[in-house]
Amino acid sequence: MAPFTRTMTFQLIKPASCSWAVLEPILQETQSQTWQVLNKTIQLCWEWQGFSSSYKKQTSNYPISQEILGFHGVTGYCYNQLKDQFPFLHTGNLSQTIQRASLLWKTSLPAILKGEMSIPSYHRHVPIELHKQSVRIEQLTPGRFLLRLSLLSRQGRSAFGLNAGMVEVWVGVEDKTQRQVLEGLIGGSLQQSSAQISRHKHKWLIHLHYQYSADVAVFQPHRVMGVSVGVTAPLWVAFSHTPDHFVIGNQDMPLVARVCHPVTPSSPYRTVDSRITNLHQTLNHRYSRALIDFALKYGCGTIQMEEATANTSGHRCLGRWPYHDLREKLRYKAEERGIEIKWVKFPSVEQSRPPFKRLAGGMKKTAELLARSMDQAEVADLNVARSLTLTTETGK
Repeated sequence: MAPFTRTMTFQLIKPASCSWAVLEPILQETQSQTWQVLNKTIQLCWEWQGFSSSYKKQTSNYPISQEILGFHGVTGYCYNQLKDQFPFLHTGNLSQTIQRASLLWKTSLPAILKGEMSIPSYHRHVPIELHKQSVRIEQLTPGRFLLRLSLLSRQGRSAFGLNAGMVEVWVGVEDKTQRQVLEGLIGGSLQQSSAQISRHKHKWLIHLHYQYSADVAVFQPHRVMGVSVGVTAPLWVAFSHTPDHFVIGNQDMPLVARVCHPVTPSSPYRTVDSRITNLHQTLNHRYSRALIDFALKYGCGTIQMEEATANTSGHRCLGRWPYHDLREKLRYKAEERGIEIKWVKFPSVEQSRPPFKRLAGGMKKTAELLARSMDQAEVADLNVARSLTLTTETGK
């Protein structure tokens, strides 16, 4: 299985080999030159595309870049043109920056030629691109990590008065997950990839990209886990081979109501909106992880989940929930473990769970037994989850 790529963000706390008065101008100048290199690369790609089109009209053949540019591709030509214009940038970072812009151009070119989009451009505050060899991680004491960053070329280091080739910076570790990622990169269990440095709210952040290979679990054949979008709780989980069932997210509803419906109407809109977005992303990550854990625990190689686009308006638990984000998080977590996801358009969402809590169609005997100790709406939610373990009609 191909390795998976993930990103973990850390804050650059304090320079160790110099002061902020020295490092801040370096980061600002590097960011400015990165922005210029990105746009210059797009410009050179556009010029080559225009030349290729004219050459094709005149000769009925496209030009061979090796014969005209002296390089096998336009990326090498861009590097040769820009390395003298931006001598301060580290050569590996310059190459990484050019590759980023070249990839954007390549993926955008079909839409540009169709007139569906304009030529892409980059804003001034773009992240600084770092080659994987430009970042070294060290753990000096337990819980304290030091990054050694190669930001400048030899000429750039002379211009800023740096003696060492690398800048040492302390990085902040806020939780156990961040510490495990850094330890994995140091120990070799995680493969370090490229990195980016960006500025957000007067703080410098580094985004470390890393790769890993996930173990594919062994599943029992014909075991299916059904997941319904409930009325009484966000998610209900049932299984095809056991009567066990679970409820996910019911304890989070008071928190969701408090954050999404603030008591003070004078709260700043952007602040409230940011809190809602952060809460949704956190819960979606937690719910998707819980679903994968249940599938692994019960040996289910297939998850059949209700398509929730039919009746989310005014929904008690969903409301305006970003369901697409939950689907994406669940999808890539399932791919890591080799679990198949099927999205099922349940045929009777409104009929099975109406506002007046009528029982869901089917499984009436089970519903009558469970209704003695369980609310009818909860029985309906559970019935839908169990029905999803049997249906094979897939949606998107």
